[in-house]
Amino acid sequence: MHLKNFSLYAPDGDEYILTPAYDLLPTNLILPEDSEESALTLRGKRNRLKKEDFVYLAQQYGIHPKTVEGLIARIVGLQESFFEAIEQSFLPEEAQKAYKALIAERIGRLS
Repeated sequence: MHLKNFSLYAPDGDEYILTPAYDLLPTNLILPEDSEESALTLRGKRNRLKKEDFVYLAQQYGIHPKTVEGLIARIVGLQESFFEAIEQSFLPEEAQKAYKALIAERIGRLS
């Protein structure tokens, strides 16, 4: 992820909210020599990010742990939906398998 993948939005002009992430690509499937999972550093690391790293980040921004736990649970619960979207994509079968394996591994770290 890069900062360009996120935006702040003020729908009513008073309070900013974070938009959903966009323009995300599984770069390590395209560029396997790129060893970093994220351009953003969380708790001093860019690889092997786990649930605890995101909970820590949320706490740094004043987000209640239960809120972030709920969001993570929603993401984990969407694994099959991610797989279905990949299966409906135009990616070659081998790329689909690799992408699904990547998602399963990363979601596993959030569980």
